[in-house]
Amino acid sequence: MVEWVRDLLDGCGQRFDVASPCADGYVDEGESRYRVHAVLGSTVTSRTQVSVRRHRGEAPTLAGLVASGRMAGPTADGIRGVLARRESFLVSGSTGAGKTTLLAAALNELQNERVIVIEDTPELAMSLPWVIGLNTRAPNVEGVGAVTATDLVKQTLRMRPDRVTLGEVRGTEIAALAEALASGHPGGGSTIHAGSLEAVPVRLEGLLDQARLPQEVREGLPQLIPWVFHLGQDSGVARFEVGRLRLAASGVLEVQNLAGASV
Repeated sequence: MVEWVRDLLDGCGQRFDVASPCADGYVDEGESRYRVHAVLGSTVTSRTQVSVRRHRGEAPTLAGLVASGRMAGPTADGIRGVLARRESFLVSGSTGAGKTTLLAAALNELQNERVIVIEDTPELAMSLPWVIGLNTRAPNVEGVGAVTATDLVKQTLRMRPDRVTLGEVRGTEIAALAEALASGHPGGGSTIHAGSLEAVPVRLEGLLDQARLPQEVREGLPQLIPWVFHLGQDSGVARFEVGRLRLAASGVLEVQNLAGASV
């Protein structure tokens, strides 16, 4: 099995050996895309672990989410309004909640814009005629050759984008996202792992500390990213929540739950 996984990941340009025991890549098969994540049996784990996630080949849309019952019509209209006003947003939720699907569906509304998407592993299914995908790269076994999200954001400034989007922020990428939105390209989005809407500002505070960003960035984040769309579950029933990011009087981030309010 190890050789099979190694062959798959090698086709994605990913090393999978003792020097690089954790790898992440994708494989296209027919109309579907599969994300492959593997951890080599070594000092990291006793046995090799492989996870495969299937992504549908077709690009999601807000209209499609409404038609399938996964989103209410007024909610989709509210997201369209956020996009039209060029206001940036985060999509939060736990693993498998549908964050990437919602982000892609929102971005696929921008049919007449040049959108640059920065990801570690290509996951966003896009149908835009002018979309440009840029992927980060891990360092090689010698520790050189890395291409970070921050590196790619700097390159986007020379590519005349209408909007810049990061597939996910889970570490120091928060600095790259803030730089992209503050550089005159508002209206982008990203995803973030969080178990609840209220947990999002806590996650953001941790990421800001991890990136060692100054207090001015924390204070300006609600203006850069005013909206949070959270995907959760309540007793097995999907729940969609909308929040507004803001700065509390104490100087820390918080989110206002806009239950029942229009976006």
